[in-house]
Amino acid sequence: MELLRRYPLYFYLIPLYPIVFLFNHNFDIVPFFSILKSLLICMIFGTVIFSIYLLLSRFKISKRFSILMFFLLLFAFTYGIQYEFAEIVYYSGYWPFKNIHRYIFTFNILFLILFLFYLKRKNISKEKFFLKANFFWCILILINLVQIVLKYLSKSNHELSANKIEFVTPFKHDPDIFYILLDGYASDKILKKFYHFDNSFFKNELKKCGFVDYPDIITYYYDTQNALSSIFNMYFIDRDSIKNYTIKHNTLFRYLLQRGYNLKYLESGYNVTSHLLPARPIPTGGINEFERSLLRLTLFRFDELFGGLAYQRIKHQLYVLNNIEHHLSEGPDFVFAHFVCPHPPFVFDKFGNRKKKFINQDNFWEPKEDFVEQTQAINRFLLPLMKKLATFKNSIIILQSDHGPWITHQNPDSIFTVRENILTCIKWNTTSPPADSLRHSINTFRMVIKHQFDTAFKLLPHREKAVGNLKQFMEIKKLIK
Repeated sequence: MELLRRYPLYFYLIPLYPIVFLFNHNFDIVPFFSILKSLLICMIFGTVIFSIYLLLSRFKISKRFSILMFFLLLFAFTYGIQYEFAEIVYYSGYWPFKNIHRYIFTFNILFLILFLFYLKRKNISKEKFFLKANFFWCILILINLVQIVLKYLSKSNHELSANKIEFVTPFKHDPDIFYILLDGYASDKILKKFYHFDNSFFKNELKKCGFVDYPDIITYYYDTQNALSSIFNMYFIDRDSIKNYTIKHNTLFRYLLQRGYNLKYLESGYNVTSHLLPARPIPTGGINEFERSLLRLTLFRFDELFGGLAYQRIKHQLYVLNNIEHHLSEGPDFVFAHFVCPHPPFVFDKFGNRKKKFINQDNFWEPKEDFVEQTQAINRFLLPLMKKLATFKNSIIILQSDHGPWITHQNPDSIFTVRENILTCIKWNTTSPPADSLRHSINTFRMVIKHQFDTAFKLLPHREKAVGNLKQFMEIKKLIK
């Protein structure tokens, strides 16, 4: 207790709290190593401020410094939360002013003035202030730490033990497989009908490189996690089977490991496609999703006016994939790259340049013109890359989207049609299956196995639309709007 009274430990505690809070509430999907960098920066940051306080501790100014730093830390590490709340109020129609950042700054300046006036009037001593502030933040952090420990103790090892693989000698003639997932990319007919954009140039250039276009393929799932899980597990992900089929421990990886494949994935910055055991990550130099979420809770949320993080993430991934030959091994490789593009935020213009003005929100799919420009940008980036990969001998290249974009439309059927029709282009290393042999994305790797490794491997029959998935998707989008 004496320690809480004598020193401003909140220099450490306030930056630490959002890290512990986020990790607690995302415990099942965030690996511990994802938060290590954040913890280290937090400790360094706190130590620097604490050292300055110790230097000033002999002077009266130390009290003013510690109180001012309390406010600044509180402001910096709750700014994103304030913004989220203000945004909800604005889009609900209860706040008429659009420049949210400006008003948050104004509100916090007024709060600081009132806060200092209150402390002066009450004549609260430095020790009493330290005790109350430190105790409050200790309690908040302790609550989350207890919950984390309980979750860790109750975590079952069943999934890990069930996915142990016996490694074998690689099949020397098996092809390298490059799977490139473009998040939210629309099919040609959707781009033409709903966006009035002709994507034929991009497709024709791919055909010149040997790609086969599968124009009628759909997905049964309308979010990345379930869509990709169904693709990697090569099976329908229903309520009864969702616990048995996950992205991180999937059927495809087990099959490829048994053939001696080296599994690798480019870091995407998103938890859905991170930590894909037993695949090995290829660093891209960007921040991970935990760090991205953490920054959005802090003053760094201000970056959304400039879009630097989203822009750099895509650029880093493209650079690494363009030099993927440095990461390939002698045996067959499976390389997975998830680009969150043309998914919003729309940070690129049609020439691939960084936009100066845009809405940096993950769920803002409109205006349509911005989606088209981002699609044109990723096309421009990918064409030279696909031409390069197409020269690799004995390789299969799969270019696919997980789901289509989101549109605002009075007819729900149109919304689902746009969301379910997806891009799929494949360059085979030998003769290719006919274009009408693939009707839904769940069969993507079933067709690869059947065509390349085992002709007796069966494709799953086509199903009608999964009504439950559609309804759930609509409910989610209602909340977003």
